[in-house]
Amino acid sequence: MSDSVFMNARVLFISDIHGQLDALKALLDKVNYDASEDRLLLLGDYTGNSKQNLLCLQYIKNLLEYDNVAAIMGNHDRNLYRYLQHKSSHEGREDASLSLATLQPYLPDLITEVLTKLPEIESLLESMPLWYESADFVAVHAGINPNLPDWRQSTPDECTTIREPFLSSVHSVGKTVIFGHTPCIRLHGSPDIWFGHNKIGIDGGAGKDMQLNCLILTDEGFSQRSVPIQHA
Repeated sequence: MSDSVFMNARVLFISDIHGQLDALKALLDKVNYDASEDRLLLLGDYTGNSKQNLLCLQYIKNLLEYDNVAAIMGNHDRNLYRYLQHKSSHEGREDASLSLATLQPYLPDLITEVLTKLPEIESLLESMPLWYESADFVAVHAGINPNLPDWRQSTPDECTTIREPFLSSVHSVGKTVIFGHTPCIRLHGSPDIWFGHNKIGIDGGAGKDMQLNCLILTDEGFSQRSVPIQHA
């Protein structure tokens, strides 16, 4: 997705879906998402403590058929991809399992599901970049290393898991960094989107049954919408 697709377009940012496919669909409906007009940036962590993990991954894969949609890799996605890459290697499996151990106990079931659709899901995860950069913003799952002379040298671990020193620093990227990973309730006591100095946190805590947020960028600036997480 090139910078040209952002001209005169509404840009939608959603992060940390954590398998909450119903909430994702409800949020896209709430913001009247138009796949032919809007630009959609998904900021990672598509699986979670949900029975809709595989369906969520397949739904995102379908969204990516549009040129104006991008899906960035989160730490959950990276760990799952590493597991699938090394599934045939005992040493690799042990290494990946150490990463997966930091996630939820649902993952063995998710892996069993994903293995039934292995080629398309592995390809989906492999295609995910660590960040997306436009003339006005950088979108990344967790953040960037603010101590580097060039933030683009941030490691995959930093892009997908960093909190400090990114959260408390004044970075020198020169544009707004939009990120997820750290629930907004930890940033300002509310699951609503957090607007900091040259950085915006959008994780509404869907993985903790709070809400799923959408940050909306138009010519008039930023606004937000959200939907609560509901279970049948």
